Amino acid sequence: MQLRAGAALMAGQGDLLISAGTAGGKTEAAFLPAISLVDRVQPQSVGIICVSPLKSLINDQYQRLRPLAAEHGLPIIRWHGDESRDAKEAFFKTARGICLITPESIEALLLHRAHRLAAVFGQTMFTIVDELHAFLIGDRGAHLASLLERLEDASGASPRRIGLSATLGDPAIAARWLRPGRPDRVVLVTDGKKGVDLDASLHVALDPPRLPGMDDTMAEEAGIETGLMQTATRLDQRLGTGKNLVFAGSRRMTEALCDILRRRRSAAGQENVFFAHHGSLSREVRETAERRLRDPAVAHATAIATTTLELGIDIGEVGTVCQIGPPRSVSGLRQRVGRSGRRAGTRSTLDLSLIELEGLEQHQEGRLRLNLVCAAAALSLLREGFVEPPGERPASLSVVVHETLCLLRSRGDLSFDRIFGILSRSQPMSGVGRAAFEKLCQAMARPEVRLLEHRGGLMGLGSKGAQLAGSPDIYAVFSTPFEIDLIHAGMPLGRLPLMGGSAIGPGDGVLFAGSRWSIMKLDIDKRVAEVQPSDKGKQPRFEGGDQEPMHDRLAARMRAILSTQHVDEAWTPAARRMLSNARAGYRAQELDRFVSLNEREGLILLPWIGTRKLEALTMALCGEGLNATAGPYGLWVASVTSEMLKPVLERVRREARARVGTWLSRKGAIPEGKFDAALPHRFRLEWWASANAIADLASEAAAIVLSGGAQPT
Repeated sequence: MQLRAGAALMAGQGDLLISAGTAGGKTEAAFLPAISLVDRVQPQSVGIICVSPLKSLINDQYQRLRPLAAEHGLPIIRWHGDESRDAKEAFFKTARGICLITPESIEALLLHRAHRLAAVFGQTMFTIVDELHAFLIGDRGAHLASLLERLEDASGASPRRIGLSATLGDPAIAARWLRPGRPDRVVLVTDGKKGVDLDASLHVALDPPRLPGMDDTMAEEAGIETGLMQTATRLDQRLGTGKNLVFAGSRRMTEALCDILRRRRSAAGQENVFFAHHGSLSREVRETAERRLRDPAVAHATAIATTTLELGIDIGEVGTVCQIGPPRSVSGLRQRVGRSGRRAGTRSTLDLSLIELEGLEQHQEGRLRLNLVCAAAALSLLREGFVEPPGERPASLSVVVHETLCLLRSRGDLSFDRIFGILSRSQPMSGVGRAAFEKLCQAMARPEVRLLEHRGGLMGLGSKGAQLAGSPDIYAVFSTPFEIDLIHAGMPLGRLPLMGGSAIGPGDGVLFAGSRWSIMKLDIDKRVAEVQPSDKGKQPRFEGGDQEPMHDRLAARMRAILSTQHVDEAWTPAARRMLSNARAGYRAQELDRFVSLNEREGLILLPWIGTRKLEALTMALCGEGLNATAGPYGLWVASVTSEMLKPVLERVRREARARVGTWLSRKGAIPEGKFDAALPHRFRLEWWASANAIADLASEAAAIVLSGGAQPT
């Protein structure tokens, strides 16, 4: 793979898309030939820009690439918030070599150093996008796609682009993102691997009933042997030796599991080998876990993480990867599993651990054990080599507003044609269309909005737009919560979000960095709290969630798991018994012919479709006057029968595009972006519905329900 990638770069003039498994040598495949070409040509500016989604990835790449860059006499810099201003200024004066950078730092360069970009990046030969799959969806990916076009426009350079990814569900979509308008010039190089050869086991623990609002820490104090405690006992035995990774699914679960394992080891007089790793922890804490995994002198270490170790940070050889909870993204699971089995002659090892509530058999939907079925379905698709395609949606309203404001702040007043011409070059922004963008600019220039102003045939920032574009958090398209820095003995532990349930005052206890702390002193103005070790603590309520959207293919495979009698050798006896009961419930409720379950106060619909269709159908039913609520796998419709629901579904199927306006008038709230709140509510509703293809998805979902779950071919 590296030889083919090198040959493609050295011989051609096009772009390159390199797809290989985790630790498959993608970085070397891109940088070795790129550095050789830069050394040969000697451009009079920075030769290589490499964009990564995480500062920790940049730090890791910096250590790996620094010797190679030094061999060729090329300076290299980590351009992110942790790098010193002096180092950045020195690099800017030299304007040579390799720049490792985050998207947000590119935005800062465009806003504050626009006049110097031609000199610094005017002859850049390569732009490398690391972990490309992480940028193919979502606001941050749309932001980066636009940034690359703006940077080339501001610097005058036309570098070749290289995308690196371990999981690509549709290389054609990735090529269109990487080189919009000319995907034909993108050469694809892969390692040729499809399915995943692995040793897997699927485990289940039963969680006994508890009082509402009682978290795992409180339940343990009440003497309840929770499902998490049972899982911790098993993982302590399995992962207490060697080097391993646990993906806990959320920061809250990461902290709870790490706390239990640490305390058990301490009580037994054993050395702790379990370390927390997530985005709220400080760099020092995260790097401690990474070093212990990487250091061959450390015999035993297991990191308990969110998705922070899913990407390509070098952590050395890993024995077992454990996933807590049902994986709703097969591509994410594949990325994680790729951390193990890297040595020749070894296989990846996956431990799938589910925690199921006791007593769910009393409920129709609960009897199906859909979380466990989802895990079994994901494992099945993983073995086949399935990876979800990212889909192609226009940039969100918030990103378009953000990019318009930032472009005008960095370049000054511009004509509408010039603004649209620059922003529409990227693939996500091109999906917006000229007519929609013109309507947006008109809305942004309204007197009550004041984001834009018309000035002498040009468009510039209005008073509100100038305020937003000059704010300290303009560089990122995502919002950040109010956070408190936790400090112990001068060492930063990380940032604790102040939300309901989080510790906020002296004497409060908190679980953080896998340990228990008591807040000794709090300075709200400086957002700093001094903490000391404690024997008490409660789980923080971290903002947002780590819930992954589910693809139609995974939902369909769940139904296939329930409708067959196949038994996977990976299922443990407890998992087999539970899945056997779930299959019996599936047959007894005739879900092979119908997709609805009659409850006393309404219907449960299980159409076996992905998250986007499920949410679109929910919106449509609410828009038609019903009380519908979406869940992870289905939706609840209150106070209706199947006979009452059928004509409503027929109307949605036939008339979705004509009726979506009515649905919007009844839609109370939509996901709100960071930069679109100033726009009229109705305008935001219409943009959101169009960008997310709500009408088409709702129509298709209604047809699937009416057909008893038959998917269109």
